Amino acid sequence: MNKPRLVWLGFAAAALSLVLFWTAPRFRRAPDFSSTTNVIVTTQRNPRPTSPIAVPTAGAGISKPNVPSRLVGVLGLDPTLDFHARLAAIHRLRGPITTEELYALADFVRGSYDTTNRSENTTLKNDVLDALRELQVGATIIVPVLLDVFRDREQDSVMRDYALQHLVSWYDLADATGIQPALWDALGERRESLAGTALLGLHRLAMQHEGFDRAQIDVAAVNIFRDKQCGELARITAIQVCAQRQRTEVLSDLLIQVRGSKSIPTRIAAVAALGELGGKAEVAFLVSLARGPSAALQPAVHSALKRLRERLNPPKASL
Repeated sequence: MNKPRLVWLGFAAAALSLVLFWTAPRFRRAPDFSSTTNVIVTTQRNPRPTSPIAVPTAGAGISKPNVPSRLVGVLGLDPTLDFHARLAAIHRLRGPITTEELYALADFVRGSYDTTNRSENTTLKNDVLDALRELQVGATIIVPVLLDVFRDREQDSVMRDYALQHLVSWYDLADATGIQPALWDALGERRESLAGTALLGLHRLAMQHEGFDRAQIDVAAVNIFRDKQCGELARITAIQVCAQRQRTEVLSDLLIQVRGSKSIPTRIAAVAALGELGGKAEVAFLVSLARGPSAALQPAVHSALKRLRERLNPPKASL
């Protein structure tokens, strides 16, 4: 959501490394735009131009009317530039950004310049959004587009997920009226990653802002975790959020996942959560697990044991 790409929980490093691998692209790193820190851009308050920007076919030629010249490479209109060159062009974007450029980039995010390579499309759009977020420009133009992308089920599912991530990261820069409802709506899409991304976003925003129903976020985290039809990515995220929000009512569910899940990442997430939520009984369970044959779980088990013992026996304050 600046490459929304956050380590949300203080879980053991070994467990997180695999869990985060499976939950990518939620934790991607933003390019460095530090040299633009002091740029002041006021163009986002300007009205949209009366003449809409032309939407040419991607890769059709080097120059197109009404397309800002420095965006030709970004938008894929220069056939001599490959994917990596286009990424480099995005990472070179600096302010000030004109209103015309903002609307061209908004059209790009919406899909007007898509090629047949879905993976490249979503990566390029994500980097454009990161660049604009880093520059802190265009929120009044970009946020409505992100809401449209999320609500459009014809969009690529990864791009819809990216849209949710960026809505969270743009929350402080725009009229946030539509963002929270979109996140709540996304909780119903549990087969893929969308519900997990939305839950993570609500959890984060509720920690920073008033106006969020924290009790309902707790309920949502528990329900998504327990939903037998839930996809793996959403369930792993729900486990993380339950641990962060200290939902001890899921302890028995965690034990079931550790013992019986066929998904190694889910078992690792559940083990890590035991370190955050468990008591003396879970110490004994983890000790027995540490003596077991599952090599994939061992780093997570030892880290969870360490965390659990620290919680149960905190160091005495020095006088």
